[in-house]
Order: sequence, then structure tokens, then C-alpha cells
Amino acid sequence: MTETSPQNSTPNVDNDYQSWSHTQLVDRVVELEQKLKAQAEAYNPRRARDSKKPSKIERQYKKIKSKPNTFDPSRYNTRLIALKFAYLGQRYNGYEHHTGNDTPLPTIEEVLWQALIKTKLICPQKRDGASTPQSTPGRYEVDVNWDGCEYSKCGRTDKGVSAFGQVIGIRVRSNRPMEKDKGVNTGITESSSQTNLQQQDLQTNDNVEPEIPFDPVGDEIPYVQMLNRVLPPDVRILAWCPNPPLNFSARFHCRERRYKYFFTQPAYNPIPGGTADSSRPMHGHLSISAMREAAHHLVGCHDFRNLCKIDASKQITNWKRRIFHADIEEIGSLPDPSYVQGPSAHADTPKLYAIVVHGSAFLWHQIRHIASILFLIGQGIETPDLVPQLLDITVNPRKPSYEMAPDAPLVLWDCIFPAPLESEQESGNREHSEQAHEDSLEWIHMNNQSAVNATDSRGKWGSGGIVEDLWKVWRRSKMDEILAAQLLDKGATVVANAPYDTATGGNDTQRRRTTLIFDGGDFAKKIGTYTPVMDKVRQESVEVQNAKYRERRILTGKRIYGKPAEDTAEE
Repeated sequence: MTETSPQNSTPNVDNDYQSWSHTQLVDRVVELEQKLKAQAEAYNPRRARDSKKPSKIERQYKKIKSKPNTFDPSRYNTRLIALKFAYLGQRYNGYEHHTGNDTPLPTIEEVLWQALIKTKLICPQKRDGASTPQSTPGRYEVDVNWDGCEYSKCGRTDKGVSAFGQVIGIRVRSNRPMEKDKGVNTGITESSSQTNLQQQDLQTNDNVEPEIPFDPVGDEIPYVQMLNRVLPPDVRILAWCPNPPLNFSARFHCRERRYKYFFTQPAYNPIPGGTADSSRPMHGHLSISAMREAAHHLVGCHDFRNLCKIDASKQITNWKRRIFHADIEEIGSLPDPSYVQGPSAHADTPKLYAIVVHGSAFLWHQIRHIASILFLIGQGIETPDLVPQLLDITVNPRKPSYEMAPDAPLVLWDCIFPAPLESEQESGNREHSEQAHEDSLEWIHMNNQSAVNATDSRGKWGSGGIVEDLWKVWRRSKMDEILAAQLLDKGATVVANAPYDTATGGNDTQRRRTTLIFDGGDFAKKIGTYTPVMDKVRQESVEVQNAKYRERRILTGKRIYGKPAEDTAEE
């Protein structure tokens, strides 16, 4: 009988391991490791992907993970509110979104819509055939859908223009509890006794939860904080109105829009040592008194076809707009740069001014055209009577071709909503007052919302509050301003502070002044011989431009679009 070799067989596992050979022990360890690895893979939900049959635990894990977390808007009440917000316009392609028009920069309307969608404040259904977001690098297109939101907007600021008081109306999700079926017996008649009524009430109310009072402000969703958490830092919600008028429209209920166009004094680089003659202001400076005199001619109801950009596609026939207030206001002093201060420049401390215009509605680029004309008057190369000449369409029915002011300094400062009972006749009688309307909407800011919501006290000043967010934006821009001012001073003091005529070998200050035109931008443009505005080439009349546009559309078989004459602000 042949004896089995210990190298070729494994003893019974019940045997004493002390009697095993070294080879048998190694084989046993390998066998146990393989079993342990197989068991671990069988119960590991993240085992190798090449496994053909997932384990029961893994199947349950995947089922739970893939279950969608859907949001049901039908479970929530909604309410119509108004939102007041601000934005810096330089990083955006204007306010209004146009479907099918991809732009190099996003619009304010797009980022606002995306924030409302992300916070589930609105839940419009996707329209059939809606396009997906544009994937082309550097281009932006979003399917902005306001269906069912009762959305309205007050103004349409152009590309690069900012707003500190833009207003929209919109229906959003609310915290107000949904009404439940209380099971009240409606079979009680008027002839029932009071005792029976009380007994019936006790019986029917035994299983009914008492209605919890709802504060429409204190118990409401913190709309301002919620939206500011997801909006870009240069777009901030300032306040919300819980009780706008019935059938509120931010477009049609607004009776006054206020604009400011900022500029500095000196307006452009002044030449040290330069002196002013009797007819024109000092080099680089503007005559504020002449600009103010010209601005006052704007007040009233006038035809502004010569002070706007004409767009024949709108087919506008009524160019009259009412201006309540127009003036040049001093905003404050500017500490930099230092080389333009003191007696060497023969001027006061640099200051900041604004062209302030209040009106019922505005035409396309109307404020920027007004600013351009006022700057020409401020430089002394035009006189204040240029404004009434441009407003007289009987003598001047065709607009002269002149450049409008840049977009960056322009701000839609505020939108005013007077009391609904104020009549058009009352507002017309006050068209020449400095403040034609008073805002009647109840705006809830973060510092006056009910303290029931604990987050409100931190929504303004605390970490993540609106002031904290805007401080970061201001601080970043302020540092750029400080560094630019220091660099300017450094460049101005590298060479000895010699008067301009000494440095150039001759006094040609006046000659240089006549060739520089300031239009509101960062520097004065050199244009050579200046042509007065009323001597410039005239455009075709608005009637001719409208007729030519209609003919082109008819020849190409396209529809002619037009807008009401009294449209919203379109700066």
C-alpha cells in the first residue's frame, strides 16, 4: 500500500496544525485568502466593474442612488411680488434676453431667470422645441421661459449700462400653507338653533388641526437672501414688495424713471500751467453752469427725435417724452490724483458730478445723446441754446449726425410707482416739478423685515450679507483705482513739474484745446477742426426711415414689427 505524500495533499482541516508541513500550511493560507477575497467582493457594492452579476446589496444601493429627488410645485402656494435689484452692467450684454440670439456675454435677464429656477421660486414647464444652452465657447444662449410667472420688467438697459433700481414683477413660490379640506358639515340651515350649531362645530372640529396664523412678511421665504446666494456678486436683490397693486405690471405701472450719468471734474487730463480765456473753461474742465442752463431746457414734454438713436424696426411715430427734472448735481470730491490739486493747476479739488434726468419714459439711447450734447456745451464749443434748437422739430426735423456718450457711466438710478389713484391729469400738472411722483410701493429691505425670520438680521451686515458682498466688489475696484492713481502720480512727478508751455517750447495750449473733444469717455478725442452740431450732415427724417424699412420688409416677405409709442425706457 502506497503512502500519500504530504506535499500533494492537504490534511483534514480538523487536524492539529502543528502536525502540518510548511507546504501544507502555505497552501491553506492561500486557500483562505482566496475565500476571503471572494466574500469581500460579493458584499462590496463598489466591486470590480467587470463582474457580470451584481450582488443583492449592490442592486439595492444602485436603486436607492438613482431614485430622482423631484420637486412638485403643485404642493406650494404662489404669490405675485415685485423685486428691486441692482447690477453693474459692464460684464453683461444688456438687460433683455432675445430668444435665438446668442451673445458674447450673458444678459441680466438670463442670470436672474437661472437664479429663480435654481431656487425653485419659479417652475415653468419647458416649451416644445426649446433650445438647449449654447455650448459654443464664448457665446451664451439660454431658453428663458417666463410662462405662468406673470413676469414684467420696468426698463431695458443697453449693453454696458448699470442699474441700481431696476424693478420686475413676478409670481413666485410662497411659504403660505395650502388650504386643506376641513370636513365641515355644510348641511346646517339658518333655522338650526345656536346650541345645535355649537355642538356641530365641536363634533366637526375634533379632528381638525387649528389654522396657524401666517405673517405675509415675517413667515415668508427670505426672497432677497435666497436669490443673492446664487446670483453673481455684481447682481444683487435689494428689496421685495409683498403687496403690489392688483394686476401689477412693472412696465405699465411705472410712471417715472430716473437716470444718472456720472463724470469727473476735470473731465479729462488737465495741463498744468494752462490758463483759461474769457469764453471757455480751463483746459480739461467743464462749465457746470452752462451745462445746468442747457439741461433745464429739457424739462417738459418735448419731441426728442434729435436726441436719441433712431431704430426704424420699431416703427415709432410718437417721439414725445415728458421730462420732470434735469440738472447737474455734485456727488462729492475726489482725492486723487494729487497733481491736479492745489494752485499749480489753478483749480479746486477734483470732484464727481452727475447728469440727473427724471422722466416718464425714454427713447433708445436718449440719455447718452443728451449727455453728449451737454459735454459739448460744458467745453464751451457749443452754447446752451443748442438744446432748444434740437428740440424744435419744426425748424430741425432731421437729426444731425453726432456721436453719443459711452455706456459705462450711465445708471438707471430708480423706478417710481405712484399710488394707483393718482390720475394722469394730476401727474401732467406737475410735469415741471423736481419730483413729479412719490413711490407708493412698500419695499421690504433686509433691515426692516420682521425679526421672526432669524436670518434677516444677518442678511444685510453679516457674513454673506448684501453689504459684505458689495464691499468685496467695491474693494476690488477701489484697489484698481488706487493703484491707477498712484501710477498716474508717479508718471506725473518723474519729470520736473514744468508748465506745459515751457515743456513744449511754446504756448500752444489754446490750439490744443480746440482739437480735443470730451464725450464722457476716459479721454478727450483729437478731431482736428471742429464742426458745430447744427452744421453736421443730417440724417433722413424718421418718416423716410420708417417707410424705407417697411419697403424692405415687404420686398423680402417678412413681417413688419412695431412697438407702442409710449414704450418703456430703453437705455
